[in-house]
Amino acid sequence: MSPSFVQKIDQLDNALDGLFARLTAYSDKTLNESPGENEWSVLQTLQHVKMAEELSLKYVQKKLSYNPKLKRAGLQTQLRRVAMHLFFAAPFKIKAPKAISGEALATDASLKNIISDWKDQRARLRVYMESLPDELYKMEIYKHPFAGRLDLAGMFAFYQSHFNRHQKQILRTLRKLETRNE
Repeated sequence: MSPSFVQKIDQLDNALDGLFARLTAYSDKTLNESPGENEWSVLQTLQHVKMAEELSLKYVQKKLSYNPKLKRAGLQTQLRRVAMHLFFAAPFKIKAPKAISGEALATDASLKNIISDWKDQRARLRVYMESLPDELYKMEIYKHPFAGRLDLAGMFAFYQSHFNRHQKQILRTLRKLETRNE
């Protein structure tokens, strides 16, 4: 795995650790509280982001399990990555895929369990990425539901953009809860 991908995973881990450090100041009861009707709690939001990352990796693993014919990433791949980034930076609400929303999100989760599971998941991600031959990093392997075919850099861009979007949502949720509970 190239140093740039190691750096990308390290950045993702650092951002996640920073958010976790902030959230440990709250009880699971507070973190499971919905800020409003049809709105996710902090822990539901975390579950959603974690599951999106997990399913993305599983997609890549499955795709590569049958030795597919892959297209080399190019300008169109980069444009799709930029479009995806802009999509996640947009201020409007985005409907999440059913597999990682609604009933798939527990309403009585534990921050401690989410932290442990996510750290394990990131460790598996790191090991898997290290196992891939360098030439695969230049191929369109990952398929995002909105952006389409991306390379592995695009998958990591998705992880970062998606995390950033939902971190803002989590902070808004905490502000709403703090205002409500004053």
